[in-house]
Formats: sequence, C-alpha cells, structure tokens
Amino acid sequence: MAGIRIIGANEAQARFDGIVRREPKVIARALNQAGYIVAGQATKNLSAGVGSAHTYPWTRKGFLKNSIVTQVDPSGRRAYVGSGLVYAPVHEFGATIRPKTKPYLVFFVGEKAGSGHWVRTKQVTIPPRPYLGPALDTMRPAIKRKFAEAISKLLAGKP
Repeated sequence: MAGIRIIGANEAQARFDGIVRREPKVIARALNQAGYIVAGQATKNLSAGVGSAHTYPWTRKGFLKNSIVTQVDPSGRRAYVGSGLVYAPVHEFGATIRPKTKPYLVFFVGEKAGSGHWVRTKQVTIPPRPYLGPALDTMRPAIKRKFAEAISKLLAGKP
C-alpha cells in the first residue's frame, strides 16, 4: 500500500496550536480585519441606486448600507458581519410578507403621490437579493491572505 508520511507534521501542528493559544489577540485582530474586508465589500454591493441592475438591494437613503457592522465574538474565534435592521435578512434571504391582523396588505407604490398608486394584496413576495454572502465570496482570497500573513508573522516570532 502506497502512502505519504510527513515527518514533523505533529510537531508543526502542536507548535501552531501553541502559538494560537499564546497569541489569541493576533487571531482576533485578523478576524476583525477580515470582518471589515467583508463589510466594505457588502457596502459596495449596496451602493447601486434605484433603477440599476437589481442583483443587490437598491439604495434609496442608505440606511441598510450604513448599518453594516462587524464584531469579533468574545472567544476570538469568529467574526460577525451584518445589520441589526429588521429588513436586512429580508433582502439577503427573501421573504413572503402577509398581513397579521387585517385581510390585506395596503401600501403605496411610487415616489410621490402624483406618480404612484395604492396596492391592496394578500401577500408580497420579496426575492432574495443577497449582499453579504456575495461579499464574503468575493473577498475570500483577501481574507485568506490576511490570515496567512498573520500566521506567517506568528511562526516567525513577530506578533
């Protein structure tokens, strides 16, 4: 039976694990930078104005775009990027909205009273227009580079 044996792999893994335990701030810093990289791309994704290609949500006033934050959890092992706005997941994943207490949803469509109309319907389906997932996908190579740099510095003894 053919196989490959890497001499010193266990020692290298043990050294790496020790470095991560001794230098959690370096990993947390890399996670924080990775979060900002994704948040920056998500903000760019949300910069399309009304009437542009509708791959991402349109930006009217910029509330969603300006609400994107990044945070590293207390363990220092995860970074979160997102928005606390109630409608943020609706744009990312899509949703079907139905009335809660009345038989119909009623809303106005249009910019101003003279150029729009009222709509009365039992439900509205909003398709997904993700902006965070594509930001992560786009920036994955940059994030890998950021972690490679941090780990190389640690292995070289330079925190």
